[in-house]
Amino acid sequence: MRTFALASALLIPITLSAQFLPGTAPQQPSSRIPTAIERPQLTPEEIRNREWRHFNQDQIRVNVDGEVITRFDILRGFGFRLAQARQEASSTEEFNRAMHASEVENVENLTNQKLMIAEFKERGASVPPSIVSAQIDDIIERNFNGDRAEYLNYLKRSGSNILEAKRDAEESVIVNWMRTDTLKSANDISPKKIQEYYDENKQRYHQNESVKFRQITLYAAASETEEDVRRKANLIMDAVRQGTDFGELAKRYSVDDYRTEGGDAGWKEVSGLNEKIVEALKNLPNKGVTEPMNFSQPGGRLVLFILQKEDYRNGGPLPLEEVQDEIAMQLVFDDRKVTQQDFIERLRKKFFVRYY
Repeated sequence: MRTFALASALLIPITLSAQFLPGTAPQQPSSRIPTAIERPQLTPEEIRNREWRHFNQDQIRVNVDGEVITRFDILRGFGFRLAQARQEASSTEEFNRAMHASEVENVENLTNQKLMIAEFKERGASVPPSIVSAQIDDIIERNFNGDRAEYLNYLKRSGSNILEAKRDAEESVIVNWMRTDTLKSANDISPKKIQEYYDENKQRYHQNESVKFRQITLYAAASETEEDVRRKANLIMDAVRQGTDFGELAKRYSVDDYRTEGGDAGWKEVSGLNEKIVEALKNLPNKGVTEPMNFSQPGGRLVLFILQKEDYRNGGPLPLEEVQDEIAMQLVFDDRKVTQQDFIERLRKKFFVRYY
């Protein structure tokens, strides 16, 4: 592991006056103002370093191969998390725990980013200035309606400047490139791996007994009678017997929310349906259609349902073909997570990292 001292700008110079040295007689402090020749002559760079030490020295949280992460870096972008924690926390203690967890997470994320940047630079790679400029232009276009002056004012209000913004943009490009390069090998998901994952995790893809169906709902409009509703139901049943598509009939006649979807109600768990509906659908073949069923409330208007069975499932694991895409996505995610963790661990062993 490579180790080295912090840059001299981060060290605190310690000077002992002669009056405190062993074997030296105490001296009275002088009230004389030093002359210009006696005062230390500091360069502008030294002055800036001393100012930086004064304001930020105790705020350094992490040193990653000579690049420091300050508390200011960690707290940048905390606005959303702060608002979320305030909204969700039920007590001061819970709020403090949430903010502490967010701070710890942010420290690790920033440390990982600095490690990737260090690796990128050690490889001798660089980001073309045109890409950085394109990143800045995209930010201005998306967030400031293309107004560059407003963007610069925003940076000034935030205590930043265009040079720091370009540095941030460059580091963002580097981190994204390193992540993409690292994860190239984490996308090879074979059918065998999908089958093995399915066999080991069938309980995660359990389904209750359910039925998929379409429906047409009929009831009398303001100018219609119950006889009009029954006549319409008979017209629909005649059209079904003649082979008319049930979905088209639903779009034309149904009065419920499924009308625009051709009456498609999707999969419904049997336990949540009326027993009358379950019994009617269970005894039908797929694509079979029920007779009009009366679901009117006592003293209410006539309400008729006509249902078409699409499919029926007994309780148990979902078929593999229905969940294989979901499993493949999960496996890719898991592989990428492991690959990324291994990569970061190698970088932590390779580069100097110290927490404060």
